[in-house]
Amino acid sequence: MNKEDTEAILLNSLEFFFHRHYGRLCLFAKSILNDASKAEDVVQDLFARLCEEENLHLVHTKNFKGYLYTAVRNACISSLRHEKVVETYFQKNRFGELEEPSFVKNIIHSEVMGELHEALNGLPEGCATILKKAALEGMSNQEIADALQISINTVKSQKRRGIALLKERLNPDSHILWMLLLLLWRDF
Repeated sequence: MNKEDTEAILLNSLEFFFHRHYGRLCLFAKSILNDASKAEDVVQDLFARLCEEENLHLVHTKNFKGYLYTAVRNACISSLRHEKVVETYFQKNRFGELEEPSFVKNIIHSEVMGELHEALNGLPEGCATILKKAALEGMSNQEIADALQISINTVKSQKRRGIALLKERLNPDSHILWMLLLLLWRDF
């Protein structure tokens, strides 16, 4: 008997087991998962994997019916574990339904920070560097002066110049302008 004939016989045997045990296996899976749709998915996935060439030999396992029930049980347990991992991930990372305000807050923060970076990148290099260190890194005038090895008066004048340029370029009602002023106010 050649390989194709053997595969055909195994597929016919598998089809027999599918028709004979599908309903029972679905009921068994539903008793574990408490969800008929997921139970059907588990059983269908099992039979789909068994149709693959490397798994066809399992059809002639001594206790194939027992194998089917064990495989369904294990797949159900894996499904439940996966659901638990997903649930834990969403709770831990605050992306769950109950945390929607936090998710929206993170989006808004990202957008505002993106606009802030764009506004600062449009400034002359010296002003931009100093305002970024002050506004984004929270550095004081003295810390900026030390880091850049310039005088504190240069830091202050570059800050004033940068803010004046931003006032000209940005809408006076811009939330970016007000955010920058709040971040920079402490050192004036």
